[in-house]
Amino acid sequence: MNRTELKTWIGNNIDWYACSEDYSEPGYSKDEGKELIFFANWSGIDKDIMDQIEDNFMVEWSDEWYQCCECGKAVRTQADCYHWQPYYHMFNECEPVCFDCISENAGLQESLLEDFIIKGNEIDIDKDSVNFRLLQINDFELEGHGFKVLNQDHYENGFHPGQNNDPKAILKKLDVSFLESNQFLFKQSEQSQFYMKFDLYSKPIN
Repeated sequence: MNRTELKTWIGNNIDWYACSEDYSEPGYSKDEGKELIFFANWSGIDKDIMDQIEDNFMVEWSDEWYQCCECGKAVRTQADCYHWQPYYHMFNECEPVCFDCISENAGLQESLLEDFIIKGNEIDIDKDSVNFRLLQINDFELEGHGFKVLNQDHYENGFHPGQNNDPKAILKKLDVSFLESNQFLFKQSEQSQFYMKFDLYSKPIN
């Protein structure tokens, strides 16, 4: 089958599939001559047909990838190594947007920050409802949005002795007046198999 026929076959024979024209995921690129990336559950497909699909298109598993709602490019949702971090943010619980698009859109950047910010004058640290989500995008420069890092050394949490820093305990140690007059955000600085490092940023509440 030629590519047009293969596209028709996919559309007629696979219950759910998606496609992208390119990757946004760092480290990924299309093989030369392959114009599209198809995402589906490829289990049970005849080997001869599967070989033809793989010869003509990039093939990925649909439960491991999203398509960016802004540009349509592909981002991973499942780790492929211990150092992997998501290269997208999920807006409104159902709208994945890649960091390439976020980095070019000031409005998206502000919306992303709102999902991670802890406002010191609106929280009770002793309650489990406090938002301790960790920003995991490496290249997001918080300083450009008015935040300053508070710790000199990275906080650590993991399996090694002494790696027991806890966000709730960190906030509890802050001066009450400083806590109530600032907003805070925890940002991951390093990810590995057995530990992670993170930092605390603050910005005055307007």
